[in-house]
Amino acid sequence: MRRKNGVYLLCVVCLLSMMLFGCSRTEGSTELADPSPEGFSSADLDVIYNGVTLNDKTPLEDLTSKLHLPIGETNESIRIRATGEVNGMTFRWYQVSYPNKENEKLRFDYLYNETLESGRIVSINLIQVPTARGISVGDTLEDIQAAYGKEVVEEPQTQTISNLSFKVDHDELRFTVVKDTGEISAIYIDLDTNQAMKESDIPNLEDCAC
Repeated sequence: MRRKNGVYLLCVVCLLSMMLFGCSRTEGSTELADPSPEGFSSADLDVIYNGVTLNDKTPLEDLTSKLHLPIGETNESIRIRATGEVNGMTFRWYQVSYPNKENEKLRFDYLYNETLESGRIVSINLIQVPTARGISVGDTLEDIQAAYGKEVVEEPQTQTISNLSFKVDHDELRFTVVKDTGEISAIYIDLDTNQAMKESDIPNLEDCAC
């Protein structure tokens, strides 16, 4: 009887050990699922240009008075990509080439509520402007790792390019890297485009130049 009790106790101990180690492995895999580097925050999504901080909270007044952009109008550098209407309010999805189409330093999309005369930036393409940590198109994968951490890894997309994506909630900073050269070919900041499309009832952006 004592031997049976001893065997039973040993089995219980082994089962508890397996459960404990199994939980530890699960917790570890959850941590590894987030590719964003330590210390990465919403401030890393800010773009500073001509003294103006560009993000989804940039006041419309800063764009019109400081960058001299007539949001709500169209010209050779501002075009309408899509329109939508929700609850009697009209939305226009603008794409802005700055400072102009011929010499783009950056390109951003702006969701404008024409009824309320307000809106927000929903995405930014950095063409000749660096990220908050100083990384620009033409820099290398090694430069990204030096700025954001050695632990960041590429996510293969095609045979020729890879992406590195860092996220804060629903926002994202994405680098596109050419595999053969290791150089950055594009830098894109997504400030929750999906939510902007939902709130404006714009189902798709088929002409996306991102």
